Amino acid sequence: MNKLLLFICSLLLFASCSGLRHVPEGKHLYQGTTFDIQYSQKEDVNKRLNGELLGLLPLNPNTKIVASRPSLWFYYVTKEPKKDKGLRNFFKYKIGEKPVYMSDIDWELFDKRLAYHLQDNGFFRYSIQRDSVSKKKTATMNYQISLDRATRLGKLSELEEKEEIHQYLQSVKGKSFLDSGDVYQFRNLENERNRLADSLKNRGFYYFTPDYFYYKADTLRQTKTMDLDLRLDEKTPEEALHKYEVKNVYVYDYYDGKQKVETSEITEIGPFKYVDFKRYVKPSVLELGILIRPGLLYQAEASVFSQKRLLGLGIYRFVNIRYFPTPDEKGGLDAHIYLTPRFKKSFQIELEAVSKSNNFAGPGLNINYINRNAFGGAELLKIRPKVSFETQFGGDSTTYSYDFQIETSLELPDLWTPFNIRYKSQFLPKTKVGTDFKAKSIQSQVILFSAEAFYGFQWRKKAHKGFQWDPIFINYIHKLRSSPEFDEILENNLRLQRSLQDQLLLGTRFTYTYNELLKAQKKWIQMYMSINLETVGNVLQLINTGSITKDTSEDPFKIFSVPHSQYIKIAPDFRLYMDTFNGGQWVLRLFGGLAQPYGNASSVPFLKQFYAGGPNDLRSFRSWGVGPGGFRPDENNSVSLDRTGEIKLGANAEYRFPIISFLKGAWFLDTGNIWTLNEQEEFPFGEFRLNQFYRQIAMSTGFGFRVDIQGLFVLRLDFGTTVFSPKEEGTEWVLNQFNPLNRDWRKNYLLFNFAIGYPF
Repeated sequence: MNKLLLFICSLLLFASCSGLRHVPEGKHLYQGTTFDIQYSQKEDVNKRLNGELLGLLPLNPNTKIVASRPSLWFYYVTKEPKKDKGLRNFFKYKIGEKPVYMSDIDWELFDKRLAYHLQDNGFFRYSIQRDSVSKKKTATMNYQISLDRATRLGKLSELEEKEEIHQYLQSVKGKSFLDSGDVYQFRNLENERNRLADSLKNRGFYYFTPDYFYYKADTLRQTKTMDLDLRLDEKTPEEALHKYEVKNVYVYDYYDGKQKVETSEITEIGPFKYVDFKRYVKPSVLELGILIRPGLLYQAEASVFSQKRLLGLGIYRFVNIRYFPTPDEKGGLDAHIYLTPRFKKSFQIELEAVSKSNNFAGPGLNINYINRNAFGGAELLKIRPKVSFETQFGGDSTTYSYDFQIETSLELPDLWTPFNIRYKSQFLPKTKVGTDFKAKSIQSQVILFSAEAFYGFQWRKKAHKGFQWDPIFINYIHKLRSSPEFDEILENNLRLQRSLQDQLLLGTRFTYTYNELLKAQKKWIQMYMSINLETVGNVLQLINTGSITKDTSEDPFKIFSVPHSQYIKIAPDFRLYMDTFNGGQWVLRLFGGLAQPYGNASSVPFLKQFYAGGPNDLRSFRSWGVGPGGFRPDENNSVSLDRTGEIKLGANAEYRFPIISFLKGAWFLDTGNIWTLNEQEEFPFGEFRLNQFYRQIAMSTGFGFRVDIQGLFVLRLDFGTTVFSPKEEGTEWVLNQFNPLNRDWRKNYLLFNFAIGYPF
């Protein structure tokens, strides 16, 4: 009865915020548009049209949550403010949302946009009909579109042989956006014109632009085929048809807007001529960043790459590259590169709210010191002391954690290796060396000390493809202190003892990241993928035994009385971000991990193992609150840090939607668990087995709110409830016990998560 009453009250609350009773007489609130597209024959290429046509609409319907429109309701009930600032203005125009009426859209103009879009996609024979359906104070527009077969490309003719242009176009023939038999699309014609012009500009044709190309179309040969003939505009200026060579490269290494070639001292070093040379950066570093060279043909790509490489050094605020005709020399260009440095040193103190995947939150203090161009070679010296204190939210837990950490790193331009490697890309690679010292207290139970030093490389093939390889890192882990309760668990848990013993890690690690969110051209579906691979102890084991895989775990080899660890670990993470046309977004995530000890170790170090639960994982379970497998601890056991595993599988689905202005909502579903590789006496039913692991998957669901201040921060509140809880060889159905008014149910199956940033 209580649950039914709560449900009815919730419906009444949402219904009262619909805003419909405030819609003026004669007006209809716009509800959306549907498209019923009929084809004369099946063509897979046209499946995208429905989404593209929705994207042409000039306005979207008002934000709707179930049956309510809270932002519209705020707009209606708030009186018109007298000032552009103040509380009333905030409620009406920031929290509130202006109503979108059916009459606000010029449907005749939209009909024309539809027609143009269909023609641009090869549909020249079509019919468009529309009909509005009104219901009380809302209305929907329904379109019926009939399409004949799409026009396809037929014969493609190239330029006639004219001087140097035809010769260079032949060299890029195989990379065309156009191919006989493809459906005609106007944007592909534009892309091809741009591609051809860019290829010419990379071969010395400095003054050439895409506008000098045009296509002559012939649709008379067949009604559903279009022949295209590439032509050169007769008004193309003579200078655009000739190649240009770079004669001089002038570098303004500390530009203040005053230096000029005519009135400044010129210093020639290597391939460049420096204007009022300040020696702010070593010339050898500038030669790495600048790909433009005297005596070579002009290349637009070299200019773009040079600008990105120089900005990537992190020491310049502005980088501008301009070209001027070489005086008294036909066919010559002079490149002028203006470099404006950033402040050399910066010191920043940040007081922040800390939130981590272990469900802890609290205050943190970060101190950031950066010395740009520390030793005159564009080195970035970074020192970052950090202090944070966190306590766990939810339930009646009083555990806390704290971190003391100091990170130092030195980033060097280029790849510092014994071999001479030149990486010609728009992004200059970097070598990074550093240290990381950390004292970490976990849930008031154990304090761990970690000291790490590393040497590695960072490089990018493209903006969205990143690589990081640390060929060597050394990590020493030491348990400083533990609570009596935790010591009692250690006495009976050999696996945990081994994972927390003093250990020395000597290994290598590699990370590959593919992130379409960084692409300049956005798509409605974007992918993110990362793969982390880490191997430890192979070199030491090879030196010690002559074999990488020889088992010495019972009597491990030690260095300075500390056993060295040996394992391999891989952790992939795959995500899809799918935008919806009402301003929402679906995010799907699949992730996991595998850590395998071998050789000199029988257990993976504690800090390298996997755990489940927390605000970025299973949001109705506490961190270390799930698994391994179907294991369930004694209800009297208040310590859960031993619940770790070598295998992890997880998946998340989250739908994010706007509510009012900077406030967004989300519905989510989380699944996953951890398992041990081998049978463990301490964890019955915790071993990974193919015939039962899928029956031990935990599941959470819930909703949350996000305060999203674009460019500043995201505060996140999530309420998670358990659907399935792993139990022995299967799972326990928990959602049927749903009773939010019961205190015991809330304590066991409802968890409030506070976090900073999106979970993924």
